Amino acid sequence: TSPCSRRSQSNVEFRTMIRTQSITSQVVEISSPSKSFMIHGLQRDEGAVEILSPDQEGAVRKAIERARSHTTIVLSPGTYIEDAPIVIAKRGIFLCSADGAELSGGSEHGACICASYRSNQPLFRIESEDVTISNLAIEVDFSTSEDERARSCILIDHSSNARIEGCSITTNAGKAIEITGKSKPTIIDSVIKDCMIGVYVHGHSAPTVTRNTISACKASCLRVAEEASGVFSENILRDGGDACIWAGGNSTAHFLKNAVGSTNGCGIMLGERAKVLLDGNDVTGSHINGIQAGDEADPLVKNNKISGSQGSGIVLYDRAKGKFMHNTIAASKLACVGIRDNAEPIFINNTVSDGEGSGFVLLGSSGGIFEGNHILRNTCAGIGMKGKTTGLFEGNSINFNRGYGVWLQDESCGTFQNNEISSNCNAGFAVSHVASPKVHGNTIRDGRHVGFLLQNNAQGEYWNNIVSNNKATNVLLVGNSKGDLHDNTITDSIGGGVLFRADTCCTFRRNRVLSNHRANIAVLDRANPCVEENIIQHGSGRGLVITGNSTGRFCHNSIRCHGLAGVYVGGHAEPIVDHNIIGESGASGVVIEDFAKGSLCDNFICDNSSAAVAVQGTSQPSVHRNVVKHDGHGGIWLGENAGGTFEDNVIEETAFAWRQASGVTAKVKTTVGGKYADVQIKHALAMMQLPAQEEIVEVKTPGCSSTTFVGSKFVQTTRCFKGTLVIPRPKSRTHAEHVADESG
Repeated sequence: TSPCSRRSQSNVEFRTMIRTQSITSQVVEISSPSKSFMIHGLQRDEGAVEILSPDQEGAVRKAIERARSHTTIVLSPGTYIEDAPIVIAKRGIFLCSADGAELSGGSEHGACICASYRSNQPLFRIESEDVTISNLAIEVDFSTSEDERARSCILIDHSSNARIEGCSITTNAGKAIEITGKSKPTIIDSVIKDCMIGVYVHGHSAPTVTRNTISACKASCLRVAEEASGVFSENILRDGGDACIWAGGNSTAHFLKNAVGSTNGCGIMLGERAKVLLDGNDVTGSHINGIQAGDEADPLVKNNKISGSQGSGIVLYDRAKGKFMHNTIAASKLACVGIRDNAEPIFINNTVSDGEGSGFVLLGSSGGIFEGNHILRNTCAGIGMKGKTTGLFEGNSINFNRGYGVWLQDESCGTFQNNEISSNCNAGFAVSHVASPKVHGNTIRDGRHVGFLLQNNAQGEYWNNIVSNNKATNVLLVGNSKGDLHDNTITDSIGGGVLFRADTCCTFRRNRVLSNHRANIAVLDRANPCVEENIIQHGSGRGLVITGNSTGRFCHNSIRCHGLAGVYVGGHAEPIVDHNIIGESGASGVVIEDFAKGSLCDNFICDNSSAAVAVQGTSQPSVHRNVVKHDGHGGIWLGENAGGTFEDNVIEETAFAWRQASGVTAKVKTTVGGKYADVQIKHALAMMQLPAQEEIVEVKTPGCSSTTFVGSKFVQTTRCFKGTLVIPRPKSRTHAEHVADESG
């Protein structure tokens, strides 16, 4: 017997107390000159106490074999060498240490159980109920084992509700604690380290694992598989080889308020069909991915904080789903959230910020629902999509990202509605490479570059968005883009409202383009857009600029109240400009110069500060059937060398109706006059007084098709044979009204 054990034996005094309650307890007091310990057996009705000393190998195993149910076995300080498995099959065994001593690792445990053997069995196998192991240090050497992963230090099986508390468990391999069967044990306030797996839970077990420190595990600190559940809370986990937490199978475990620190692998890894709950965990320190879910995992992840990931904060792949709510994901080296393959998660009310990559990245054929998230201060895009990705993005705020707000590439699509996209350094919303989203009801504002950017064959539909105060320009369309932009409000950019460049051939209709500097709309290069039924007003520069080699059709627009010309056509442009209102410009209504051609037909041009139409250079437009009401400011002026044809234009002027310089080659035919001209002018002026958002006025040529002037987002085309129609804008109808009509 060691001096330590002899000293403890000589000073031991114990007494047994039975508390008269529904559940009785045995309390053993062990005294020494310096310390006093109280040891409480749980749910004990009777039993004996045995004091052990480390005087021979297998002392613990032999004591348990000869013990009756509800026996307390107290281990005096020292090291106990075990050479064979210890099976606890009797109910109520309480195994504990009698004294405290400083052991390696900083834990205080009076007794240390050590084992080194090649057995296929665990050191402890607990098969009974009400078993407690308390305040022990357990060290097992599995280095000679044939299969390190197959070994367990403590195995809890059957329906055991064992309790492991205040212990220090160290194995150089294998599993520190394995829980299986239908057991429901409690693992609490223990230190587990230097093993293959800290706590391995499988079968149908449902343990409570709380307030433990688990570290230096070659595979994982906590591993939950098969049909296991249970609660894992307030643990400190770090240095897991693959992951600090791994959950798979059909597990429904709850992981609550755990602190997941630095690790060589992932913080939390989910696979197979796991439907676990992750709530209130902190995943910090150095790790690859904070939370990684694959296969068909479908977790509920809420109120977690994930930061400092060397990869991504959250990664979802394969067919993973899951619901992610109220999490904070920050400061990842790559994307804060990466979604690929066929994953389809739901993200609601998360904060995704300060990543060195993008906020959200979707790849492959992934998708999902993203609602109410705050996505800010990421180095690349707030949201980036490539491949054939899709998804619904609604009510998110995407702000202050140092790249794009949203960037779609390849064949990605998806729906973006009611998002706030502001103050991003590059484009607020960029689309390229045949991507085809549906984008409506968003606010895209205060960007340092462009609001909307469509390029390189971009497609999609964009409607009811507010695009304002973006520095370079509000909307830029380049590179054969083919999007459909309608019913948007585009305002207050110092760089211009809308810019069509390269070979873009978008449709741009029923938009409100207001109060932009430079030009409200500019069409350059070889652009060929269809610009119709828009309100283009109150710009400090020109209303509509068409130049380069551009073409396109520009019809049924209201172009009013600009600081310079309402419409400018230059370069080699050949547009069709018809059925527009062009008025109240600070210069000429229409300027055509350089080598421009095209047609200017059936427009109403009024109240501009200079000539209604000024044709200069060697341009050769076709100017037909326009109505000019200018009150003495000038009608149609032809500069030197101007060409083209001018037929059937109505000009309410006297002295300055026509002005022609020398060298003019234009062909001018007789201007329409008389009673018809008076009626046409009268009703065109009446239309100018109507609220632009409510009324449409059509001026009819007797016996011919109607000439339509548009002052709203809605156009109704009709045909009559005489007179003038004023058509109220239809109000939207409810489903009930449609049903009432159908039912008569």
